[in-house]
Amino acid sequence: MKKVFILLGAMLLLLNGCDKLSILSQKDKTCTGYYVYGADSPLVGIDYQCGNIKGVTNKKGKFSFDSNSDCEFRVGSIKIRDVYSQELRDNIFLQEENQRVIKFLKSLTISKRGVVIDNLTKKALDALKIEEIPESDIILQATIDAVKSYLLKKNNKRLLSSI
Repeated sequence: MKKVFILLGAMLLLLNGCDKLSILSQKDKTCTGYYVYGADSPLVGIDYQCGNIKGVTNKKGKFSFDSNSDCEFRVGSIKIRDVYSQELRDNIFLQEENQRVIKFLKSLTISKRGVVIDNLTKKALDALKIEEIPESDIILQATIDAVKSYLLKKNNKRLLSSI
């Protein structure tokens, strides 16, 4: 009886397409992850591409990925993070720990509760040709001021939070 349970357990591991231990799956399976910071605060509105799957993180920070594909996260043309397929598993909570990235995203947010990046902010970053996260607080503040100015000129009356 014990051998039957061991055999069944081994078979389940081999057939699970989102588990990196899967060796029988010949094609990628679509899995789910959550991009967060802090204890469990979602990063919302972050563009991602994981293999052939492209999308934007939803209100829970949820993203989809092919089980054998790397993922890239962006805000407009700014790369936020790369994640290798070996690091991913189904229902992973992908924790952003880079404080510079978190500070940058918080400074661009349209929400008073958590990080929410909207399409207008992404368009502003692209129009201003901002292609990387500023390294210093002074340049970060100048970047945020430029984005605010751009959005106000485009008749968008909302304001971004200040750092």
